[in-house]
Amino acid sequence: MAGDSILHIPYSERDIPGKKVALVAPHRDQALAYNQGALLGILSALTQRLPDDADVFESLARVLETRDEITGTPNGGYSALSALDRAKALATDSAQRARLGASDVRLHLKLGDFGRTVAIGDSILAASPSAKGEVAEHLAGIALLLGREHAAIDYLRGSGSSVALDGGPRVPLLEDVSIAFFVRAGLGACDDSVRALRVRVESLLESYVNPAQRDAARSALLQRPTGFALPCTGPSAMLALAPMRQPVLRAIQILARGDVAHARSLLDSTQRARVVMRPGDVTIDYTLMESWLLATLGDTAAAVRKLDLTLTALPTLQPRVLTDPGLAVSVGHAMAYRAELASRTGDTGTASLWAGRLLTLWVHADPSLVPILTRMKAIAGHRS
Repeated sequence: MAGDSILHIPYSERDIPGKKVALVAPHRDQALAYNQGALLGILSALTQRLPDDADVFESLARVLETRDEITGTPNGGYSALSALDRAKALATDSAQRARLGASDVRLHLKLGDFGRTVAIGDSILAASPSAKGEVAEHLAGIALLLGREHAAIDYLRGSGSSVALDGGPRVPLLEDVSIAFFVRAGLGACDDSVRALRVRVESLLESYVNPAQRDAARSALLQRPTGFALPCTGPSAMLALAPMRQPVLRAIQILARGDVAHARSLLDSTQRARVVMRPGDVTIDYTLMESWLLATLGDTAAAVRKLDLTLTALPTLQPRVLTDPGLAVSVGHAMAYRAELASRTGDTGTASLWAGRLLTLWVHADPSLVPILTRMKAIAGHRS
């Protein structure tokens, strides 16, 4: 930021780790704060001119959320929650209502008010059990957050959206089974059903995708759920996919081939490349994978620190944490993994804390997740 100008300088990804912060983005935070302030001024003025416009208040809530002004009345104005309440009162469109409901759940999650998060989420899901289209897309994230496995699968299927990554061919005939694998692995299940679903996806790929597109389709469909399932399957499962471009995924494939030193070096270079980012700027699914990789490489202390930097700063979670199914499903999984790490190291207080928080968030989780819940109850010291 220099006056009213912003200078953009492109660097190759491989060169960033060696650059000093001052060269990469010396005023990134100031630039973001400036833009947020400008938006806040415009939207605050619009609330005076258009006091009955739900879109204005929804946008205002989003900007206030990015400024971490979730509660209270800063300078006598709106907070993210009060602006959201106004938007909810004004909304008439079903898709907007669902989106605002998901925002309400997200804001209470960020506040660490897990009981209220569950109450709001349960109410929203109960009101629209058979939602389709855009409404279902917003409700899927809530269901994933709350451990409602079968509802999440139904919403994702009903939304018509795909859990596959961009870049691969769309294979509608694989959507049902790929969604089931994605959700079950994402929630942290580790049993024969997870392995069987992956085998089923592989089998259907052979039947419905031509050989020229098969590798791209396999990576698009299996990359994220395979990453979720790493604590269950180990790094070797990643070798079935094409070589990964993302450094962390590439490090996992390298580890699967036995090159521990190279995997650690690549992971370390990834951390150095994030010198201008807050931990919450990294999506929680990647934080979960990186934490697992660090623990697998023998650095449990670093794995714990990585998870804690995000889980103890929930307001920094990205606004799309419930919009992207991969992020929504990772929240509970990350809590469970943090409890496991604490239990392994004998940190009973922290283990009980995170197991208890997950049990609160998943208080109405599906019976299919009983093995995880039983383990969390044991860690938390609850009676079965």
